[in-house]
This record gives sequence, structure tokens and C-alpha cells, in this order.
Amino acid sequence: MSEASTPQTDPQQAQTPPEPVQLPGRRLREAREGQGLTQEEAAERLHLHHSQVAALENDDYAHFSAPIFIRGYLNNYARLLGLDPEEVVRALEQQGLEQPPILSELTAAMPSVRRHGMPMHIRAVVLAGGTIVFLAALSGCTTLARQPVGVVRGDPDLRAMFEAAMREAWSTGRAKGVALPDDLVAQQMRFLDGLPAEMRSSMQNDLAAGNRLEVPWLSGAVVRMARECGIDAPVSATILAALKPYCAGAAR
Repeated sequence: MSEASTPQTDPQQAQTPPEPVQLPGRRLREAREGQGLTQEEAAERLHLHHSQVAALENDDYAHFSAPIFIRGYLNNYARLLGLDPEEVVRALEQQGLEQPPILSELTAAMPSVRRHGMPMHIRAVVLAGGTIVFLAALSGCTTLARQPVGVVRGDPDLRAMFEAAMREAWSTGRAKGVALPDDLVAQQMRFLDGLPAEMRSSMQNDLAAGNRLEVPWLSGAVVRMARECGIDAPVSATILAALKPYCAGAAR
């Protein structure tokens, strides 16, 4: 009695090559064109320059003077077009075009942060890179003023508020033992002056759209950590208090 023969499978036939990941820019462009929108119309709705929208659709992230904001731009553009923002950003990451590690760790932790607060290791990572120093001030000041970057940096009072918010976060980091550069605030003010005047923070766009705000984990984090160090942070506390009614996504 002979053994039943087992069909031999060609290894090359058995292995199906994975489908190539579609770049986020192509997804955005196809969705925009499918809705009959021009790049200029999309840029106007996103409060971005036409060249920035074109760069996003071409996956030209070197075009941006502030790479830490790429994820926010992609999120907002995906929402505008009715796409899943997480899928669009995931396509970015699968291409090895991830955002800086400091911001990646912060955003990856955000679901847990929203439920339980910012863990100590996340606080340390964010403070160590100086990310929260700039990001909390930018998000807080543009959102509170309901104005783009150009207005915030051009108005003497708003500019002073922005710098004071950064100095509070810088002082808190130093009090926590983080080796932040002595001239970090001055560096970030120069960085602010290089951003597109029409640029708006993602939190400002979230406020306009009625979405949840992340101010408790930005200015709010500065206030909590400053309190732990016995430091006053009146500007950050004012931003947190003024935007607190909108944190859940709608004015109360």
C-alpha cells in the first residue's frame, strides 16, 4: 500500500507579496479630487498656505519649517476630507517618515494620558526635548486668541504672553532637573518668527470644529508640574482656565 502523495507547492506561488502601502499624500489628493475640491479651497479651509497643502499631497515633509506639526496637519486634512486620521498617520509611519521620537512617544501615550494623566516618564521625555515648552505656548496662545501665528507673534501683548508661557515651562523643566539650554526660549522665539503667518495650531482648529482640546495635557501639564516644584505659572494657568469649558468639545 503506497503512501498518499502530498501535493508540492511552489514556494514562490505560496508567498503573496504584501500590497504596497499607499502614501498619505496620495490618499489625501485622491480624496480631495474625489470631492471636487481644489488645493486652494482645501488650503483655505485648513488655514494653510497653498504650498503647504501641495507639500502634504506630495509627501514633501522637508518643505515644512516645523516638522513636529506634520502629524497635526495630516490629522486636520484627513478630518476635512472625511478620512480616518489614524490610518493616514499610520501610512506615514509605515513609510519610515515618522515624527520626531519625543513627539511620537507623547502622542502614542495620549489615549492613556487622557484617562489617567501624564505618566512621569512621558513628562520627562517631553520636558527633556523642550517640546512642551514650545507646543504648550503655541497651542494655548493661538487657541485662546483665536488667531493664527502671524497675529500672535506680531501683537506685542500676545507675543509677550507667548514668551512668558514658554518661560514658565522652561523654568519648570529646569526645576525638575532637566538640562534645558539657557537660551531655549530665545531659540524658540526665533523659530516662531520663521513659521508661516497664516499657520494655526491643531488645537485651535479643534476648538473651531467643536472637538476635544488637549490643553489639560499641554498648559495643564505645565501648571501641574510647576505646582509640584513650588513655581507659579500664571500664564499657563490662565490659558488652562479660559479653555477649560471647551475641553470636552463644546462650550458649557
